[in-house]
Amino acid sequence: MVHALIHLQTPARSGQVRMVDSGEADTFIWQDGRFIPNAGPLRQGTARKPHQQGVFRRPSMEYEAQGATVLLYFNTNKTADKGKVGVAKGLECPWPRMPNIDEDPYYWLTKLRDWQIRYNPIERLTPWRETERPRQDFGNDRTSGC
Repeated sequence: MVHALIHLQTPARSGQVRMVDSGEADTFIWQDGRFIPNAGPLRQGTARKPHQQGVFRRPSMEYEAQGATVLLYFNTNKTADKGKVGVAKGLECPWPRMPNIDEDPYYWLTKLRDWQIRYNPIERLTPWRETERPRQDFGNDRTSGC
């Protein structure tokens, strides 16, 4: 449900939504409409040089001047990421906070992150090379009956 909502509401592609970082290692986390210090065991960075790889990102001064308090950050941006490394990759997406929480991506992504931390915690950051690759041959599966 969260995947579909984010995919339909934002310009993010399906793969970008599936690959978002929970932010468990970020210096600050988005909670109750504001950024607070992350008390988690994986926290990295400092207030002066924060680690920001999670789906919630503090806005730059430029976005703050436009009224943004939080941005969505998609940590992959397909072909635009070619030749880039580390924090240079990805896509910042300023998105409005919706008055109805049923439609608010920030609300649902916070719920998803909190669920992840509680029921599926990670012990360390996971490098991309250690993640499972998605199947690329969806149309070639003769056993699915599709």
